[in-house]
Amino acid sequence: MPVYYGFRAGGSVKFRSMRIARAARAISCLGLAAVWIGATPAEDAASPNPQAIVARAFQNLYGFTSVQRVEIRARRGDGREYVRSVQVARRGASDGLNRMLVRFLGPGDLRGIGLLLMERPDFSYDAFLYQPALARVRRVTVAQRADAFFGTDVFFEDLEGKRSTQWRARLLRGEAVAGRPAFVIELQPNGIPSGYDRVVGWFDRELPLMLRAEFYRDGKKLKDFEIDPKRILRVGGYYVPALMTFRRADASVTTVEIPEVDLRDALPDELFTQSVLEFGDDRLDMRKATR
Repeated sequence: MPVYYGFRAGGSVKFRSMRIARAARAISCLGLAAVWIGATPAEDAASPNPQAIVARAFQNLYGFTSVQRVEIRARRGDGREYVRSVQVARRGASDGLNRMLVRFLGPGDLRGIGLLLMERPDFSYDAFLYQPALARVRRVTVAQRADAFFGTDVFFEDLEGKRSTQWRARLLRGEAVAGRPAFVIELQPNGIPSGYDRVVGWFDRELPLMLRAEFYRDGKKLKDFEIDPKRILRVGGYYVPALMTFRRADASVTTVEIPEVDLRDALPDELFTQSVLEFGDDRLDMRKATR
């Protein structure tokens, strides 16, 4: 059964058992992360290393390989509402370069649309979008990475796996958020193209998680992000936020819920190709994912 940090919540969550070697590697990664932030709680409190804190959180969030079902609900400032259901196959950074294949399950007019994210050796990204109505794959440009993801407050850039070396981290202060002690750390892009000038994140002092964040563009706050600390899933040594919320100044709100997480030992290279993006569907994607 899944273990929540806090309270059990409704909804089904599915897991695939990990091999012993995989589990040992995940536990080892967490052990190494603990070394990064200091040998003792006293040392951590006295001289926290913001870059190491960010590295620990990014490793937790982007390090594992899985197949997930994700429900996205967006309510615009004018009252319009959108619901999107997607299937996400992701190969995490612990298994090499980040890879992600997103396939829309609904609503009907979006079903079959696919997005492929491919991390390059220099940790930049290639992104490709397939729309059945156009019957072709097109590249998502660097400028379009800052665009909204199909009517939501999630941007294409937000879907990409992050690496701590791509961001300069500066500790601002200690401050509690959602009843939990946290480090407030400012992040600025470090030699990478980004739609954000800076991000201010509240990083949990105990768990490898960013509990809250503020995203800035052109010197103005663009949106807020937060996770529900009562909806954190413990999955094979990782802590997975099961409920995330984005809010913008125009009263637009998007919630991202993950009711299913299927942890994998590996996903094949052939799944993350433009051919599968164009000619596959959610069922074919899963057949390839099980090879």
